[in-house]
Amino acid sequence: MKERKWIFGLAVLPLLLSCGGASEPGGDSSSSPSISESVLPSESVSSNQEESSLDPLSVISEKLQDTLAKMKEGNFSLTYTIGSLELTDVITASYCYTGYLNSGSMLLQTYADAPIAYDFALKSGKLEIRGQSFTEDYSAQGVKDLAWKNKFASYQPKAVPLTKNKSAWSCADSELISLFSAQLDFTGIQRILFSISEEGDMIAEFQGLDGIGLFQTVEGGVVRIHDLGSSSLQEAEDFLASYSLSADSLSGKGGNLFGNASFVSALYDANHLDEYDSIERLGFSNLDVYGDYLRITDVSEEGSS
Repeated sequence: MKERKWIFGLAVLPLLLSCGGASEPGGDSSSSPSISESVLPSESVSSNQEESSLDPLSVISEKLQDTLAKMKEGNFSLTYTIGSLELTDVITASYCYTGYLNSGSMLLQTYADAPIAYDFALKSGKLEIRGQSFTEDYSAQGVKDLAWKNKFASYQPKAVPLTKNKSAWSCADSELISLFSAQLDFTGIQRILFSISEEGDMIAEFQGLDGIGLFQTVEGGVVRIHDLGSSSLQEAEDFLASYSLSADSLSGKGGNLFGNASFVSALYDANHLDEYDSIERLGFSNLDVYGDYLRITDVSEEGSS
């Protein structure tokens, strides 16, 4: 047995000497580095640095922070599917649109000093104005700013804890859940699963709990966040491009329409109480039309205003 080992060692020796370099016993001489390959260690370091920079958690965290920062600026789109319909919400500085409601608000120039928001809907590919928009609490009209439509306007950048969940990253941050829920009209959200689409867009999946305490994605809860900084609604863009105020004046036209006349309208408010329903008169609006002027006066129950 020893003799066979000794003979093998003699047979291998010429092969080792013919390689022109030292190698470990039993090693593959073809893998021994030559002088021209001495740069490989530095290349290996560079490769390790690239792998470190592409750490999955770092990538998704950076993408999420960038997405939230751009949403805060107030120009983005949210696309989701309800049933078989793909719908999109659009947020811009001059108009906002909610896809599943087919309802939006748009700032339009008026004869007042500042633009006023008007509600609109889409019908047969066209935009139809429906009347002045109400404030968020529906207490008044004459809205002059749509910033409140973007629920992320108040968001302050911060570190967001993420944990791996299969192919996505789970987030249970209460502030983000609250902001997204308000923006998308969701309730009962317990966590958000973030991922990045093949196109590079952020995907947010919203999950609540079912009857037995298991996580379940809500209807319309897979949302693609896209067109950050370049969001638009074509029907709204077309309408704004064709919209203009008339340069005509009412001066001298009142007499042709009515002569000298005054019109009065009353404003009432309905109160619904447990014991009874009542109607309260809040005041009047007077419209005076004369040959050389038009006057509107609001009169409350306490006096002129």
